[in-house]
Amino acid sequence: MKRNITILIGVLLLLSSCNSWLDLKPEDDRVSDQYWTSEEDVQTTLNSCYNRFRNCIPYFIIWGEIRAENLNVVSLDATADIELIHGQDITSENDWVTWAEFYRVINSANSVIKYAPTVLEKDPLYTEKEMQMDVAEARGLRGLAYYYLVRAFREVPLVTEPFVSDEYGYTMAKSPEDTIWSSIENDLYAALSLPNTYATSSSESWQNKCRLTGWGAATILAEVYLWTGKYDLSKQLCELIMGSKQYELETDWFRNFYPGMTDESVFELYFDGANSQNNSLFAWFNFNNTGHYYEINSSLPQEYDDLDERGEGATFVSAKSCLWKYLGTSGANSTAGNTRPTNNRSPNWIFYRYADVYLIHAEACAMLPTPDYETAVNSLNEVRTRAGLEGLSTTDVYTQESFLTLLLDERKKEFVGEGKRWFDLLRLARIDNFSKFKTMVVNILLKNISLNERPIYQTKLSKTGSFYFPINKDDIDRSGGLLIQNEAYQ
Repeated sequence: MKRNITILIGVLLLLSSCNSWLDLKPEDDRVSDQYWTSEEDVQTTLNSCYNRFRNCIPYFIIWGEIRAENLNVVSLDATADIELIHGQDITSENDWVTWAEFYRVINSANSVIKYAPTVLEKDPLYTEKEMQMDVAEARGLRGLAYYYLVRAFREVPLVTEPFVSDEYGYTMAKSPEDTIWSSIENDLYAALSLPNTYATSSSESWQNKCRLTGWGAATILAEVYLWTGKYDLSKQLCELIMGSKQYELETDWFRNFYPGMTDESVFELYFDGANSQNNSLFAWFNFNNTGHYYEINSSLPQEYDDLDERGEGATFVSAKSCLWKYLGTSGANSTAGNTRPTNNRSPNWIFYRYADVYLIHAEACAMLPTPDYETAVNSLNEVRTRAGLEGLSTTDVYTQESFLTLLLDERKKEFVGEGKRWFDLLRLARIDNFSKFKTMVVNILLKNISLNERPIYQTKLSKTGSFYFPINKDDIDRSGGLLIQNEAYQ
């Protein structure tokens, strides 16, 4: 308990700091020890972390959504490998089972962490404080990248030194899962020293949402604590975020996606179409495009109450089988007929919103050694009532499992298409070494899976190791025997 109090005091102190920034509109760059001479070099490489995260968005969708049950693969233009992931029929030859893009983020971050201190000796205008903040930001982004990797693969190489070229070869042995989680926690804790806001003018206000802040790092860390079973720390960290009054739930839920960067936004990945910074979300889900990749599962609309403002015309348009949040200009109770203008078809990717904080808090409260269901239900109700629904009562909660079922249902409706669903299911399935909630999670998946797909699901997910991806065969071959295939795929 004394250690936990010490950690939380540290968090409070770290979240009160500030920093400055030049220009975050990302530019790609090569990494070399000959490169580092000025503050601008540090900023450019730090920016490339964000730029490289953009290349990860297909993986956010495929790993976090397509592997679950909310979305279906519909286009011949989408590779067969994506369909195989959707059906849990995954092998090491699958082209989407690769970690290369995430290690490119990590390589840029490692370069900043290693070389930014050396720039102090070369650039008299670069201060110690600026260097410390740049390193903290790089560590936070590295922690986020590894957070995706450990959830997808379980054990991965822990690389903390930059490679001269990131094109490509992390041919190192895997590190134990616990070691990866510890590194993630340490990196995100370091990032708590980041400022809470960056903007000095209204024209720079996008930085407050599209750069990792101290509160952004705190939100990610609170969720990491759920995965590592540190529920008391997760709860307390969420309460610090709530107490900051930095964020509030957007009254009009759809505004989070159009136009975006609302008061609810905690951390988004920036796109600027005017500067040729584009993403493919609109094209992937656009029902008017015969080559669109994804549609909603036909059962998804049935999950929403008629009064739920996140339902018809907001999350989806059922007549078009499309995910509307990335396509439309209006939300629930509005005309859901107009798709976005061509100059606004690259929405920011939302990593975290204030709704995340409430639902992380609810889960942490329910998972304490002595569950606090009253507080858990109150946090859950913050999200429900914003959606226009009646709040739940503690009488609706009989067991930990019954509350988690309600929580998963709420997270599903709130975050469809935001890359979270599979990881939500995995997080609960893996508790107590897959002995406590695995059956509950598999049954949730099967409920919305077609009858012909269910046998594969049941067979594959009977092995707990198959909840994770295999290591790509090409990576194993390049490692010269250092990388050992994940057990379920040997």
